[in-house]
Amino acid sequence: MTSHSFILAIGLPSGTDILMMSLALMALIFVGPVIFQLLWNSTIPEIFGLPVIRFWQAFRLLILAAILFGGMSQCGRNPPQNVYVGQPPYDLKH
Repeated sequence: MTSHSFILAIGLPSGTDILMMSLALMALIFVGPVIFQLLWNSTIPEIFGLPVIRFWQAFRLLILAAILFGGMSQCGRNPPQNVYVGQPPYDLKH
């Protein structure tokens, strides 16, 4: 099997799929900061007396948090394997 036939065998996303995935990604990029901004502005100023934030401040804070705390670090990686392969994580006999 040549590499070209392998690519055809697994199938590539169509133009519509790529468009829908890119629209979903753009929606997540803009919805995340809006939710963060709303939560911040409804909680933090009242509790700690800090100022309210705007959309781009929320956007930058989320990027900074992802960099500092390793958000998206598992993106595209395999999840860790269970040490006890074949055994349930807990015993239901007790």
